[in-house]
Amino acid sequence: MHAHLKQIEGVTATIQYCPLDLFSGIKERVETAIEGLWDSWIQSNGSINNLRIFSHGKMVLPTDVGGLVRQIISLRQIWA
Repeated sequence: MHAHLKQIEGVTATIQYCPLDLFSGIKERVETAIEGLWDSWIQSNGSINNLRIFSHGKMVLPTDVGGLVRQIISLRQIWA
């Protein structure tokens, strides 16, 4: 429903997962739903779906993921 409203407002909204699959208890369906949710998040630059990722209390956008991964890798090297 919200995706339809976003389309009317001119925002490209594609739903690539079924929310019911997240709670199905079937590994393959859960994995497919998470991958679809992630792809929708990337495609919309974090504006369309209910996936919200936070780091240190600040919302992370798809464009920030590369920097976040680099931070995690550098922290692992420090702690190793």
